Amino acid sequence: MHSSRQLDENGEPLSRMYMRQLLISNTAFTPTPSTSISRTFLRYNILQVSFKDSSMVELPKQLFDTFTQLQIVNLTRSGIKYVNRYSLERAGSLQILDLSWNALNELTANCFSGAIALNKLILSYNNISSIDSMAFNSLGNLVSLLLTGNRLHSLDGKVFGSLTALQTIYLDANELQVIDRNLFSSNIKLQNILLQNNRINVVEEGSFVAETHPSSVLSILSLSNNNLTTLNLKTVNVKKLYLANNKLEEVYLSPSMESVYAKNNRISRILLANTGIMKLTTLDVENNSLTSLETIQHLDSLVNLFLSNNRIGPLNLTSLAKFTKLEQLGLERTFISNLQHGTFAQQESLKWLDLSYNNLDRFDLDILTSSTALQRIYLDGNRLKSLNYQYLKKTFPSLMEIGLSDNNWNCTYLIDLVRYCTEHSIELFKSQSSMNQTNVKGIYCYDDKNPLANWNTTMQQMQILHPHLGNTTEDGALQSLLQSVLEDVRRFSESNADVANQTTKLDGAVYDLTKNQFTLQKDLNSLRQSLFEIRLALMANRTNGSAGVDNDELRRMIESANNLTLDKQELSAKTLEFKIYEQTFKVDKALELAKESIDKNALLAKRMEQWISNAFGSGGVGLMAQQQPAQQSAERVGGHSNPSDHGLIIAMVVMMCLMMGVIMLVFFKSNRRSFTVERGRYANRDSSLTTITNDYHNNI
Repeated sequence: MHSSRQLDENGEPLSRMYMRQLLISNTAFTPTPSTSISRTFLRYNILQVSFKDSSMVELPKQLFDTFTQLQIVNLTRSGIKYVNRYSLERAGSLQILDLSWNALNELTANCFSGAIALNKLILSYNNISSIDSMAFNSLGNLVSLLLTGNRLHSLDGKVFGSLTALQTIYLDANELQVIDRNLFSSNIKLQNILLQNNRINVVEEGSFVAETHPSSVLSILSLSNNNLTTLNLKTVNVKKLYLANNKLEEVYLSPSMESVYAKNNRISRILLANTGIMKLTTLDVENNSLTSLETIQHLDSLVNLFLSNNRIGPLNLTSLAKFTKLEQLGLERTFISNLQHGTFAQQESLKWLDLSYNNLDRFDLDILTSSTALQRIYLDGNRLKSLNYQYLKKTFPSLMEIGLSDNNWNCTYLIDLVRYCTEHSIELFKSQSSMNQTNVKGIYCYDDKNPLANWNTTMQQMQILHPHLGNTTEDGALQSLLQSVLEDVRRFSESNADVANQTTKLDGAVYDLTKNQFTLQKDLNSLRQSLFEIRLALMANRTNGSAGVDNDELRRMIESANNLTLDKQELSAKTLEFKIYEQTFKVDKALELAKESIDKNALLAKRMEQWISNAFGSGGVGLMAQQQPAQQSAERVGGHSNPSDHGLIIAMVVMMCLMMGVIMLVFFKSNRRSFTVERGRYANRDSSLTTITNDYHNNI
């Protein structure tokens, strides 16, 4: 047990009125009188007591009976299981009572009786599952009530009726399912109601004081992370409304609302009570089911509009015409495919624009000529190959950041673009690290000299963006198949140099065979010359009358020479035939490998089609849309953004097929040329052999 004292100039304790705080630690406090505590501290005017790492069963009545002037009492983590209705009987001066992180199960009737001055009661993180409708009867001055993290399933409609001074109530992280009619109707001073992280599926009409007392206006109403499917708040006066992560399909807004945060729902319609007097300045409906801007056209007071991950589609010239006050506009993953001059003509105050991950293959910065105050623009994840950046800083003198990642930049072009941004102090936003890919200052670019590297990059990006692939058997099989195809491509690429070397060697062999053919042709010409000389000799022998014996001998000599020549030609023909067979074997082997790869590609396409239908057909698009892009948008505007990656997967398959086709085309082209050359030269040799045989018969 410790106390904090102040001493006078002589080292003596000051009078009782200056003793303010008492810290008690490691104490097993019981309801029986503690004479040692009373005698030690009774002469001091103790105003604040804190128990640290203590143990007690109930709220200690003796504490308040002893120190009647206590104003602040902290009893967190003290193991308290219940509050006796007489525990605070003499706590008339108590203003703040902290009972969080204890073991309370219920609050009985009049359990806080006597604490008439209490203005803040903290009951968070207990096991409270039941609250009597008269539990707070004596707390007419209570301003803040914290019940976060308990086990409340339902609340009586009159349980807060006596809390007429209540301004803030925390009921988040409980198990509430229904907000009953008139639950807060008596709390006319209520400003903040926090009901997030429950299981609420019904909010009955008349639940909030703002509906029964039109002059009352709530500052914050939070219903995020519940199970709401419909919600009508047209008569609720609230400034900030939080509805994120529900199942809402439509929402009815009141004229008093200034900010609405309703991301991650299924909202397709936004209904307005009175469009003429709307005060709404911020609307966040990211990741919903909006298909056009018609439902919000009348919200001309909007300053911040976040529409990411809605299937908005192409924008026309009038889509944004009424939003003249916009300063922040989020259009990430909204399937925008065309932007015309004049689309942003009315957005003269625009400072933040997100057009990332759409279908833009070109973007003319002159479209934003009216938005000269632009400070940040994000064009990541499109198909841009060029950008008219030469007058970027001149057009937007306040520009501080630009997003260029995940486009189709050529590395040489991107170097010039990045250099311009660096020279003009424009920061480059990078959605993720690209250091293991071809990049310029962390921004991925396409190296047309190394297409295989770009294929590897596509696979790596897919694994980074979708690490969940492989969590199921189907996805694991798909990933294995993709890896197998990648290994085939890599193997073909690695063997390409070997194929080229073999082709060069074959060309050398063809050259040598051709040279040998010329030598044989020369020998053949010599043989023909000899035959002519023999024929002349025969004619001379006939003239001399002695042609008989000499003719027989000459005939045997000619036959021997012809046989020798035929043997040489046959040997050369067999050598050439062997070379052609060897090359044909290589071509057949390549065809077999190509067929195997084609089969794998077909299987891959089938698997990917099944996988896309399974993953995206059952709502997978919404889940994937909330991953890496949500992190990007959180970095950009503090949580104002959250895809469908169908296009990426299809592009990947097309790239894979094109890569395989190019590789096989190069391989077959080089080998087919060699095969054709040898076959032609073999045909020439065969014709030469026929000529020799014909000459022999003519001579005979």
